[in-house]
Amino acid sequence: MSQLVLGTAQFGDGYGITNKRGRMSDTEVAEILDLALDSGVTHIDTAAVYGDALQRLRPWSSAFTFTGKIVGTDSVDPVEQVSSSLNVLGCEKFDACLVREWDQLDGAQCDYVVDRMIHAQQVGLVDRIGVAAYTRDDVRTFREHLHRADHEVGALQVPSNPIDRRLDDFMDLTEITKLGATVAIRSAFLQGILLSDSHQFSSHPAISRFRDYLVEQNTTALGACLSHVQGLEWASQIVVGVTTTAELLAIKRALDTSQPQVLPVDLGSLDLNLIDPRRW
Repeated sequence: MSQLVLGTAQFGDGYGITNKRGRMSDTEVAEILDLALDSGVTHIDTAAVYGDALQRLRPWSSAFTFTGKIVGTDSVDPVEQVSSSLNVLGCEKFDACLVREWDQLDGAQCDYVVDRMIHAQQVGLVDRIGVAAYTRDDVRTFREHLHRADHEVGALQVPSNPIDRRLDDFMDLTEITKLGATVAIRSAFLQGILLSDSHQFSSHPAISRFRDYLVEQNTTALGACLSHVQGLEWASQIVVGVTTTAELLAIKRALDTSQPQVLPVDLGSLDLNLIDPRRW
């Protein structure tokens, strides 16, 4: 079973197309983190770009392990970005650190960022380095630049859900997993779109097909999404963001009771305006 990882973009701002609550209070954040610990969640995904999420996580820095992120296009040295995030968080090192905005870098910039991330690993600031990818090309090019430095990717984060099927059969992910890397799935619910009936994509044909499937199978959207991502053989982590303890409890229960099963491929859509949040 894939490890459940708590995402924290919602901790720092009102992240998410279906997030109607906005930024959570300190009390709500504390309740979610305490429940996560009680529920056996031991790993957290976070980043300096998530508002003040790092500061809010600091009191729990010794209770969890963390995946952090740096922004490849930032003018600040990647090693300094990692060090700064750790100082704010109150940790000595990240279990994994991923590069954001990798697709916006040119060749020379890619080499520079990879070199600095390797250095961060060598000096003990991170255990594993990787990329927060959107496409197969992101994964391939990141690996290529690492291979030039005789390194292999140690961690990846990729989108996947019953509607976004672009990476289902991507053999690089299977290969990377066999080499010992951690591959985390994000957007398992397409930022909540697959769990809600009230959003701008409600009448999209792919959403309608998904709803029809749920009726036919007499199952819930939450259960179907978690069954699907658990069924992907290369997935070792599932990153979920929540805004209430009730949401976390529902996800944990569904994950514990659902059976891994990749959903029918005809539920998928290639409409990037739907499946790529950068276009929303």
